[in-house]
Amino acid sequence: MFFYLVITGALFLIVGLRALFRPVEAIAVPYSLSAKSIDAKNYLRSGAGGVAIAAGAVMVASAFIPSLTLAGVLISMTILGGLVFGRVVSLLLDGNPGITPWISGFFELLGFLSGAYWLQFYLS
Repeated sequence: MFFYLVITGALFLIVGLRALFRPVEAIAVPYSLSAKSIDAKNYLRSGAGGVAIAAGAVMVASAFIPSLTLAGVLISMTILGGLVFGRVVSLLLDGNPGITPWISGFFELLGFLSGAYWLQFYLS
């Protein structure tokens, strides 16, 4: 579980830091979004940057602090599960997306399922 938390947390930190410092290039452009206004950049920096950084920090910390382990796995599974759920709903309502959402969704599902495995292992 240590490596799951460190790797997942590090990935969240990287994604969050990229979104915080380069929100348009990191989040908007790959998904064909326009984010030229201050409000749009504010939303991307907070929602994609700040949230991911906070979650990643808890995940990495939980790898080293046993009392946080359950919280780290639950945060990972909650965020990744929410992302996968949103992608499935979008697939049903909006149709087949381009390659970038498919790749992102694959890794989000992989992370979610890995978290489910480690959660089951932790609780047994």
